[in-house]
Amino acid sequence: MKHRVRQITRDRVLAGLCVLLIGAWAGCNSPEAPPGPERFGDPYEILTNLSPNSPDEPPAIVSDSLSVLVAYTGGCTEHTFEPRTRVTGRAAAILLRHDTGGDSCEAYLHDRIVLPLPENVLEAPEIHLLNPNNADAPFVLRWDLTQD
Repeated sequence: MKHRVRQITRDRVLAGLCVLLIGAWAGCNSPEAPPGPERFGDPYEILTNLSPNSPDEPPAIVSDSLSVLVAYTGGCTEHTFEPRTRVTGRAAAILLRHDTGGDSCEAYLHDRIVLPLPENVLEAPEIHLLNPNNADAPFVLRWDLTQD
């Protein structure tokens, strides 16, 4: 299932530009994605908050879905985020693939996306969300402290 992000509105552009101008975005000067970003699709970031003063809102499993705050450039066309999953043994890995739909606009946007996850992922004792900007630092969504 894909999550479609709505087209940008004038208010969202102004709000995004204000945030960029005051430098409140954590990671707004982040480097490009590491080598091999094609598996993540078009560039995006996973955010844990909207500004340094905001409370943390890390990615989480809510009921049967992944809830995650993402940031990306665009605003002129509809973007999609598609979860790709793999379960190996006791662990499940989730990768979000971003498609800009050919959007060449450069506003810096953020959206909370909620994507349903397959049952085999939800049943895994450990669940990790791969980080498009740091392949060595996935987000741990569930960690099983009991080992058989």
